[in-house]
Amino acid sequence: MHRNSPTLTLIGWGSLVLQVGGCYDANHPSNVKNVLVKKPPKNKPWIWIDKIDKQLEQGNGINLGSWNVRTLNTPGALQYVLDTVRSYKIQLLALQEVRWPNKGSVTKENMTLFYSGTDNGAQENGVGIIVHDCLLPHVKIFEPVNDRICYILLKGKYFDIAVISCYGPTEEKEDEKKTNFMRN
Repeated sequence: MHRNSPTLTLIGWGSLVLQVGGCYDANHPSNVKNVLVKKPPKNKPWIWIDKIDKQLEQGNGINLGSWNVRTLNTPGALQYVLDTVRSYKIQLLALQEVRWPNKGSVTKENMTLFYSGTDNGAQENGVGIIVHDCLLPHVKIFEPVNDRICYILLKGKYFDIAVISCYGPTEEKEDEKKTNFMRN
């Protein structure tokens, strides 16, 4: 990351971790504050945040979450996810196991789903990010890296915000798949 272009990066491995503060510097990691998110009930989005700045409590922040939806290939699955997003008042939701081929975006109601899947047409893996219309003008770029990683860059007042949606291979997958994932 370049020093002259600060970005707030929201990352996680196994659970959602928010990086709050200035630019991350590997030589001085003390300038970064990590906030762990509690585990949600089974198959619900990850939105429970503990001990974060009062700015979010006052409603000035972004309501975000991460959800392994297992698949969006069944009838009504996308509508169920959108209804859940609306009921939790989530403005940005990272999705895993979307299982849609190719890459693109779909707009439905007042939300846009940006997604990244396999290039071979197979309905496996896949990640995506749902963005509410109130955040859409702030989207600078959506980048589908591959069928397991995508990110979105939002323009902020003081710094840009990068949200990464990532779906790693499980332990029982072949070593080659795990190595390829780590290299990307």
